[in-house]
Amino acid sequence: MKKLRLLFLSLFIIGLLSGPTLLAAASIGDFQSTGNGDWGSTTTWQNWNGSSWVPASTTPSSLSAAAVTILSGHTVTISVSVSIRNVTINLGGKVAITGTATTGLLTVTDEGMTVNGSLDINGTSPSAAPYTVTMTTPAVLTIGSTGVVNYNQGGTTNALPIATWSTGSTLNVTGIVSATSFKAGGAQKFYNVNWTCPSQTGNFGWSFKTGSDSVIYGTVTISNTGASSRVQFFATNSGHLRIMGNLNVTGTAAVAISGTSSTSIIDTISIYGNVNANLTTGNFSLSRGSGANINIWNFYGDVTVTGGTMQNSNPTTDSCKFVFKKPGTQNLTLSPTSLSGSNPIPIEVASGTTLTLLSPVHVSTLFLSGGVIVSSIPDTLVMGYTNGTTVSLGGGVRTTVPGSYVNGPMAYLYATAGGTTTKDYPIGKGGTYRSISLSLTQTDATPSTYTAELFNAAPPSNTLSGSLTNVSTVRYFKVSEGSGGSGFTAGTVKIGYDIGDGVNNATNLRVAQGPSAGGGSWVDLGGTGSASPTGTITSTNPFASLTNTIFTLGNVSNGCTLNLTALLEAMYVSGGSSMPNPVDVTVELHDASTLAIVESRTATLSTAGVGSFLFTTVTNGTPYYIVVKSPTTVEAWSAAAHSFTSGALSYDFTSGVGQAYTDGSMDPMGIHGGKACIYSGDVNQDGQVTSDDFTGVDNDNANFDYHIQNDVNGDGQVTSDDFTWIDNNNSNFVARQVPPGAPSHLVNRSVKNHPLQIKSSVK
Repeated sequence: MKKLRLLFLSLFIIGLLSGPTLLAAASIGDFQSTGNGDWGSTTTWQNWNGSSWVPASTTPSSLSAAAVTILSGHTVTISVSVSIRNVTINLGGKVAITGTATTGLLTVTDEGMTVNGSLDINGTSPSAAPYTVTMTTPAVLTIGSTGVVNYNQGGTTNALPIATWSTGSTLNVTGIVSATSFKAGGAQKFYNVNWTCPSQTGNFGWSFKTGSDSVIYGTVTISNTGASSRVQFFATNSGHLRIMGNLNVTGTAAVAISGTSSTSIIDTISIYGNVNANLTTGNFSLSRGSGANINIWNFYGDVTVTGGTMQNSNPTTDSCKFVFKKPGTQNLTLSPTSLSGSNPIPIEVASGTTLTLLSPVHVSTLFLSGGVIVSSIPDTLVMGYTNGTTVSLGGGVRTTVPGSYVNGPMAYLYATAGGTTTKDYPIGKGGTYRSISLSLTQTDATPSTYTAELFNAAPPSNTLSGSLTNVSTVRYFKVSEGSGGSGFTAGTVKIGYDIGDGVNNATNLRVAQGPSAGGGSWVDLGGTGSASPTGTITSTNPFASLTNTIFTLGNVSNGCTLNLTALLEAMYVSGGSSMPNPVDVTVELHDASTLAIVESRTATLSTAGVGSFLFTTVTNGTPYYIVVKSPTTVEAWSAAAHSFTSGALSYDFTSGVGQAYTDGSMDPMGIHGGKACIYSGDVNQDGQVTSDDFTGVDNDNANFDYHIQNDVNGDGQVTSDDFTWIDNNNSNFVARQVPPGAPSHLVNRSVKNHPLQIKSSVK
C-alpha cells in the first residue's frame, strides 16, 4: 500500500511539472508538441486519440479547430507561412518565427493564441501588410502573466502584433534597426517592456496616442538604442502615456518624449514609479523636436539621472518641463555629464510635494506651484548652467505660489560684465518663507555663482554701528559669491518681511549687513520699509563685498524692541495647537523700582503667540516689568524685571508658569498642552474673573450680537462656549497678581483694528 501511494504521488508531481496539458481534458484530434521542431513537420506533433497521445499524421492549421499546445521545454519554429488557431504556448515553451519579408508569416484566426511561454518574432519584417504576425477577426493574441514576446525583427517597416498583455507579461525588443515605428501595434496597453537594440540606426517613434488607453502597467527598461539614435514615445500625434512602474534608462540609450517638428503637438508622460537613468553615452531628454511642441514629464516617484546628456531642443521657455508631483517627499538626483540645447532642465514642483535634492541641480526655468524644494550644501539648487565659458539662464523663476519656496541654499549663475542684474530668491526654511532679491554688478564675464540662504535664528553677534539701535533676533540671510568667478563690484538687496519679524514701524526699518562669523560690526545699508507688519525693504547704500556676508533687518529708532511670546488661554485651547487668529494685545513697561508705567504699546501676536513691540522712551540697561493686557484676559506681569540690551529684549511667557509674577495665592497662569497661558475671562477688566463678567457675554449671546471684548475664545462669535471660561476661572478665584505697590487696575479695551472696541477710563 505504501508503494502504491508513492506511485500516485510521483504521477501527480509529474503531472504538475508537465504543465496544464496533462491535467486538462484533451479532445480527440488535439495537438501537442513532442520536442523541438518545425511547425510544418509531422514529427513535431502528437494527436490525442481518446486514450493516449500518438504520432500525428498532419500538422496543426486553421482548417481544424483542434486545440494546439506547445509544452514546456519545446521550441516550435515557423519558417514558412502558416495559418493557425486555438494555440497555447505553455510556460517554458516557445514558438519562434524565423521568416523573411515574404515567407514565414503567421496568420492567427478564430480562437487565437495564448502565450504563457515565449513568442519569438525574428527575421525581417515585411514592408507592407500582411506583416509577420497577422490577426484575423475575431482572433485574439493573449500574452499571459508569464508570457514573453521577443521582438527581434529588422527591416525598414516594423509591425508589432496587437495583443492583450496580461499583468506580468513582457515585451522584449531587440532587433530594431532602421524602422521608425510599430505601425498600429505601438499604441497598446503593455505591461513590462525591455528595449535593447544595439544595431538601431534611426529614431524610433512609439506612437502612443491621446487618451487614458495609453498605458504601460509595469516597468520600462531601455538599455541600448544604438550609438546615435533614440526612442521617442510619441511621433506626430498628441497624447498622454502613463507608466505605472519604473522607467530605467541605462548604458548607450537615448530617450525623449517626442521629436516632431510640428508646432501643435502636446505630449505628456506620467511616471508613477521611479526614474533611474544611469547612462554612459546616452541621453535623457525632454524634447528633441525642432518645433514649438509641448512636452511634459510628470514624475510621481524618485528621479535619478547620472551620466550622459540632458537636452531640450524646444526653445519655448514655458512649454516643456519636468513636473514633480509625488504627494509627500520626493528625491531628485541630476548629475548628467553635460547639458545641451536651450533651456534643458525646466522643473515645476506641484502643491503637496517636497522635493529633496540629492545632488547639485542646475535648473533653467523654475515653477514653484505650491511645493517645496529642499536643498543643502553641496546639493544646491542652481539657476542656470555653464560649459565653463558661457552661461545659459533660461527663464529664471517664473511662478511662485504662496507657501512654495526653496528650503535651503539657492544659487544663480551669472556671466556678464558691467550693468546691473537682479536675481530673485524665493527661499525659506522650516515652514517660513521670506524672499530676498540681489541686484549686482561684476567686473567681467567670467561665470560667477551667487548663493542665498535663509536662517530662522538670531544672527551671529556683531557690534551695532552708530545709526543702528538693534537688529532682528529671529532670522537673517546669508548671501555669498562662489570662488573663481568675476569680481563683485556693487550691490543692493531687497528683503521681504512678515508677521513674526517684529516690524511695527516701517519708517525706522533698515537693512543691516555684517560678517557671517560674528565679532565684527553691523553696517546700516539704509532703506525704508514699505508697510507694517508685512512688506519689503530695499537697501539704499550700496555694498561692495559679498565675502562672508549676512543681511538682516535693523532699526534706527531711539527705542527698543521687545520680542514677546504669549498665549491667551481660551483662544489657545480653542485653536488646538495655536490661537485661531492673530490677536492685538497691549504691553506696558513698568519701572522696576517705582512700578509706575513707563510706556505702553499695542501690537499683534501671531497665531503662535509671537509679536514685537517697539518702545521709544525706554533705555538700554534699565530694568522693567513686562505687563500683558487684552480685552478678555487677566493682566499678567513678568516674574521679574528685565533690561534691554542693544535695543532688544526677548521674553517668553509660555515656557512655564514661573515666567509670570505670583503673590503665592495660586498659579499665575494656566497650563494647556504644555504651554503656560494667560488666564481668560476678565471681560469687564476689573482685574478679576467674577460673576460681573457674565453680563456682557450674556447680552451678546441672547441678542446674537458681537463685541470683541465678549468673544473670550476668539472663534468670532459670542456663545455659551465663552461662559465656560468665565465660570471655570470664577470658581478658581482667578485674579491679577502684581508686585506690592503696583498701580491700581487700568481698564483699557482700546485695541487697534477692532471697530467695536470700547474705551474706558482709569478705574
